[in-house]
Amino acid sequence: MRVLLDARFASGAIHNGQSMYLHKLLLNLGYIDLKNDYDLIYNTGDLQLGNLLPTRFRFKRIPNLPYKLRSCIPFQDVWWRCLVQLNYLFKTGNQVVCSAINVGPLPIHRGIYIAVAHDLDYIDFPEFYTRSHAKKNIKNTHRSVKRADHIIAISQATKNQILKHFDYPEDQISVIHHGYDSDLFTSKISVSDRLRVRKQYSLPEKFIFSLGSLSPKKNITTLLNALAILKLSQQEPIHCYLAGGFDHITEKTVSHTIQNLGLSGSVHLLGRIPEEDLPVIYNLASAFAFPSIAEGFGLPIIEAMACGCPVITSNTSCMPEIADQAAIFISPTDSKALSDSIQLLVQDDSLNSQLIEKGLNRAKCFSWAKTAGETLKIITLQNQQ
Repeated sequence: MRVLLDARFASGAIHNGQSMYLHKLLLNLGYIDLKNDYDLIYNTGDLQLGNLLPTRFRFKRIPNLPYKLRSCIPFQDVWWRCLVQLNYLFKTGNQVVCSAINVGPLPIHRGIYIAVAHDLDYIDFPEFYTRSHAKKNIKNTHRSVKRADHIIAISQATKNQILKHFDYPEDQISVIHHGYDSDLFTSKISVSDRLRVRKQYSLPEKFIFSLGSLSPKKNITTLLNALAILKLSQQEPIHCYLAGGFDHITEKTVSHTIQNLGLSGSVHLLGRIPEEDLPVIYNLASAFAFPSIAEGFGLPIIEAMACGCPVITSNTSCMPEIADQAAIFISPTDSKALSDSIQLLVQDDSLNSQLIEKGLNRAKCFSWAKTAGETLKIITLQNQQ
């Protein structure tokens, strides 16, 4: 069987959830799938991943159009889909086409088409996206749903979004969760690494950690308001460290909010931190706060749990599904509830220990090998029908 996969997000470094998904999916398919061939198309990137995959996984670069033409979105759509269709489905005879980044299918449908849906938040929460971004993604999602023989949703929450917005057979949507890197995210961190990271980032004995971009969807404002409430009732401030890929505009806006709330001395923006330091910070933190309004999966929840860090997260979207019974849940708009939950975890050692144990057990339910195995099963079954 030959599988054509849109691998644009896997051709460079990992920079978001979808690129993480593609990297880990392909690596683990390379381990477990010993007989099928994969054609992986991309447009830019350094292909570091290509050296880690078997020769059955062939990357093929399709160059972008010149900038002036590429800026015309319809033309770029036609370029990618028509070129891929003509050069691969007809010339190489791919039996299965997989679009793994919420992108619509090719215009001429040949072979089995499997779409992967990460989330449809640009439909439910258009206010969190630019108008052009939302419009483009909505258009591509309509194409995907119309053409797809099967859809893989990364959570039940995402599946529910598909059923809410589209007339698509429920039994043709499979939920396959993400995994996590269990070698990296672990509670078994050396004393020397703990000391090094604590000194490097000036981490106090007790602090709250949060990870993600500073976009409105991540709902950092609720966390900051909760910390401001806590400050009024605490003799000493509870420190909070925010890490992630911050752009200049949102970082400036959040910095102003921190200053206006009187949190300049207790809330610290770390920006993007080295991957090897992240599990150490999880291990050192008193709690991990993830009050996001909506997520496709919410991978940091599992990473924190695997590191033995108690989690406070939202009671909406996929968060209850992913965390199950191993977290404290709050409304993402309730700063007082988040404030109370943080204070409870910082002060209640018994509750802290219970959540750590539940979180470690919950994290064991997820692995990239499991994700790849279930995905391969879907690809194989669809090809046999």
